[in-house]
Amino acid sequence: RQQLLDGYIGQKSKAPAASRPPGSGKRRKGDSQSGHLGGGGKPQPDSKTHLYRRSCTVKVQPLPAGTTKEALTAAFEQFGAVESVAINSEEPTYGYVNFDAPMAARSAKLTGQIDFMGTAVQIRLGKRRKPPTVE
Repeated sequence: RQQLLDGYIGQKSKAPAASRPPGSGKRRKGDSQSGHLGGGGKPQPDSKTHLYRRSCTVKVQPLPAGTTKEALTAAFEQFGAVESVAINSEEPTYGYVNFDAPMAARSAKLTGQIDFMGTAVQIRLGKRRKPPTVE
């Protein structure tokens, strides 16, 4: 029986991924060249997921004319505490709502869109920005 197993295992064994020449076969999840997250690791440098992972900001667009910071704050407080609001009043009109926690931003994003002052506005997670450096 052992000879049968040894023969079977010998036929099915393959060289480990590290010893195979590049481009010979499929890439597997977790291979360093695949660009995917593998085994719960950190995102690869070429991945953009790190920009959104812990974002406390949502982008809201299009905003109706005459939108105020106070009105936008009031509309988004249902998702969590709002730290600040920024509005771009030039075309196209959009705004950013900054929450105190990433969970509040994700909660707002999951709604997809809300009715704001009679306009259906889309909600997307904003990119996480590095804080400005003071020199």
